[in-house]
Amino acid sequence: MTSPSLPSMALKSPALTVRLLGLILNKAESVADISFTLDDGTGRIDINRWVNEFSDANEVAAIQNGMYVRVDAHMKGFQGKRHAFSVRPVTDFNDIVLHFIECIYVHFETGLKALACREVQKGVPAWMQTNPITSTPFSNRVKGYHAPLTNQSSAFSSTDRSGNDAYNLVLGVFQEPAILHQDFVC
Repeated sequence: MTSPSLPSMALKSPALTVRLLGLILNKAESVADISFTLDDGTGRIDINRWVNEFSDANEVAAIQNGMYVRVDAHMKGFQGKRHAFSVRPVTDFNDIVLHFIECIYVHFETGLKALACREVQKGVPAWMQTNPITSTPFSNRVKGYHAPLTNQSSAFSSTDRSGNDAYNLVLGVFQEPAILHQDFVC
């Protein structure tokens, strides 16, 4: 999440609903709805939860500021706010740890893709980086022509400066006497 709303990439996603996990902040209740800010550690987003039935009122009554919750919400909101149809307290706190691990993974994954794209484009002539139909540069979101990365290689075929195959080097480490297991009887 980014502040104050979801990333533009997520807003253009074909998915209509999302499941978010975060900390409740600024909870405000009214007769018809509850509004709050959800902070997942990467950003904040404002969410409304309409209270239509008695079961809805029971669900939102248990929610307090500072509580971790799982929210199922619609991506596109009304008047700039996302509307949740389910707000439930987190019962397994491993979900919170998993969420932060996923955030770290996504951060590195998107960063590495952008870096790889820039590295690839350094070796590609400018005329190949331009869409020939529109005469505009390819963006990272458009699938254009990209040359293969020059440093891609298989571990079984790569060699070091002395000509040793990487496979044989690794195999040699495992066959060294210091690595072999010995049982000591006391």
